[in-house]
Amino acid sequence: MAASQDGNNVYIVWWTNRSGNWEVMFRASNDSGQKFGDKINLSNSPDTQSRTAEILAVGNSVCVTWWRSIGAGADPAA
Repeated sequence: MAASQDGNNVYIVWWTNRSGNWEVMFRASNDSGQKFGDKINLSNSPDTQSRTAEILAVGNSVCVTWWRSIGAGADPAA
């Protein structure tokens, strides 16, 4: 899991294998983490393994990156 905060905004990203496939998930809060919105599947890649996510928030911009594996190789995604 990785988290980033900018003012009252808190952003969390993590990777999970609950579906049998690694996916990168994201949630955001605009009240300092008191409540979070729905989780969003950022990678949404049923045929690809996505993990090792990183996050950065600056002002109103949020950037999330992760690695995805297809077969024997891996490449960065954003």
